[in-house]
Amino acid sequence: MRTSQKSAYVALSETEHDGFGLRTSSTIVPSDEIFAQVGLHEVLDASRTLPVVIAKNEPAFAMVCGVERGRNLMLDPTGNLRREAYVPEVWRHYPLVALSTRDDTFVCAVHDPMSNLAADAEVPLFKDGTRSEKLTAAVDSFQAFANAGVAARTMIEELGGLGLLVENSATLQPVGGAKVTVGPYRVVDIEQVNAMIERGAYGRKGASRLALVFAIALSQRNWRTLLDWMGDGP
Repeated sequence: MRTSQKSAYVALSETEHDGFGLRTSSTIVPSDEIFAQVGLHEVLDASRTLPVVIAKNEPAFAMVCGVERGRNLMLDPTGNLRREAYVPEVWRHYPLVALSTRDDTFVCAVHDPMSNLAADAEVPLFKDGTRSEKLTAAVDSFQAFANAGVAARTMIEELGGLGLLVENSATLQPVGGAKVTVGPYRVVDIEQVNAMIERGAYGRKGASRLALVFAIALSQRNWRTLLDWMGDGP
C-alpha cells in the first residue's frame, strides 16, 4: 500500500488495496476548494445555491463554493453543510475522487489516504479483487460525469457562438476578512440574452430555448446569491 507518500491522493489498485476501506462513508465537502466542476445536468440545480461560471480557458461548468482556501461557502459556521447547499456530483462520493489522466480518461483515487483509508475496514473497497458496491457506484458516477462533458462543451460552444459569453472577475470581502479576487472566468451577458429574447432571435439564429435557459442561469445576476452571503460586493 503506497500511502506513506505525502501526496494528497493515491490511485486505488485492486491488488495493493484489497481489504482496505474508507474510514468515513458520509459526504464531506472539501474545505480548501474554491471551484467544484458540475455537469450540464447539474447546472440549474447548482446555480440555485451559488453562482455557476465557465472556466476562462476550458469548456467546463464550475460552481463557486468558496472564495479563499480553507473557507468554504457551502459550510455553515459550525462546519456542517448549509441546509440549502447543493453538493456537486463529483463530491458525493468523497473521499473517493476521479483524477484525470493524459489520455482524457480518469482513475479512481482516495483523497488524503492517510486519514481516509484503513486496512481491514468493515466495508472494504475491494474484496478478492472485486469492487465493492460503494466503489462501483463511485466509478459509474465518475464515468457518467466524464461522458456528459461532451454535452457541456457543446452547450458552452453554442453560448459562445451566440456572443453571449463575457470574461469577468469579482472582488469579494468576507465578513471580517480581506478582499479576495475570484476569476477571471466567463459568464453570460444577461443584457445580450434579454435583447435576443426581445428580438425573438432564438430559433432563427441557432439559439435554442434550452441554451437561453442555461444562459440566464449562468448570468452575472447569479452573483447576487454569493454577494448576499459575503456582505460587500465587487
